[in-house]
Amino acid sequence: MFLNLGQDFSTRVIRLPGGHMTWQKNDPNGMDALDKALRDKDYHQVDWNVLPKDTEGAPKNAEELIREFIKSIRTREKAVVLMHDTYGKEETAKALPEIITYLKKQGYEFKTIK
Repeated sequence: MFLNLGQDFSTRVIRLPGGHMTWQKNDPNGMDALDKALRDKDYHQVDWNVLPKDTEGAPKNAEELIREFIKSIRTREKAVVLMHDTYGKEETAKALPEIITYLKKQGYEFKTIK
C-alpha cells in the first residue's frame, strides 16, 4: 500500500537509519557537523521513543509485537513509534490495527510530523 500525501506535502523532518542516537554514539564529531548542516538548511531530525522490536532478536508474531509495544509505550505521554513496513515484516502490519486501537483507547492523538 502506498500513501500519497499529495503534491503540496513537504517535510523538513528526517529520521536517520538506525536513529540519531546510534550515529552519535559511533561518531560524535561527525554528528555535530551533520546536526549543524541540518540546522543551517532548516531540517529537523526525529527519533522514536517507542519500539515494538520488530527488527530485534528472533522474528515475532503480531501478538508478541503488541506486547512489546505496550511495554515500550507504558510511561510515554508523547510517542513516536518505529515500525517497519518492509518484506518479511508482515506480522508488523498485522499488529498495527490493534496497536492503533490501543492508542486511541489510551487517549493518544495521531498527527503528521512535518
